[in-house]
Amino acid sequence: MESQYNPDQSRDYEVRTFADGTYTAIQILDEIEGVITEFMRFVFTKYGFGVVKDEGKYNLDRFNPNFIVDKNEDLQFLIQLDDCPSIMQIFGLSASFYSLASTAGAGNVRIYFDFDLSETEYSNLEDRVSRDLLRIESGLTGLT
Repeated sequence: MESQYNPDQSRDYEVRTFADGTYTAIQILDEIEGVITEFMRFVFTKYGFGVVKDEGKYNLDRFNPNFIVDKNEDLQFLIQLDDCPSIMQIFGLSASFYSLASTAGAGNVRIYFDFDLSETEYSNLEDRVSRDLLRIESGLTGLT
């Protein structure tokens, strides 16, 4: 997985490699959450956006990196999955997508991605069982 904050500066990017093995959708989602959250926080700091609140939600029903920052300026993130066909297939994602932004009041802006994964059919029984347990623990039957 690669992350870079400026395509013109080839030295300013991070590459993360994961050990070979078999992973469940939960484990993959945890890794993606870590990379995206760390990278977004890095970019916010780099460009002087203070994080007011992290409201992200990550589970098998919803993938939602979601930050409120203290600057109302244009900042957008692009995720490209061209080299990750397995991840695209597992979660039903397109090859590339941009973050969204909305006003969060008092000069703050919400910068987020929001994907409903609840209709995704996971082939691993452990993932389905874990999803059901997450719902039971949260006391909800819909998105959490």
